[in-house]
Amino acid sequence: MVGYDGFQKEHWNRGYATEASLGLLEYGCQGFVLKKILSSAHIGNIASRRLMEKIGMRYVDDRFQYGCLQAYYEIGKDE
Repeated sequence: MVGYDGFQKEHWNRGYATEASLGLLEYGCQGFVLKKILSSAHIGNIASRRLMEKIGMRYVDDRFQYGCLQAYYEIGKDE
């Protein structure tokens, strides 16, 4: 079984998504000099929402996008 993030179930809960996400945040803020990074997940995807909070992103609001309700998160360069 493959989850929303594309990892096979036997690889879940090993920190891979957290490590990759932190690397992407660093690259986005340093490599592209972005001031803010946004992320979204299906409102019911609790694991992805927890991951965004774990890496320091903060909840902004819910928006109807991509054909469903999405929870939006953001983080600033200095956070």
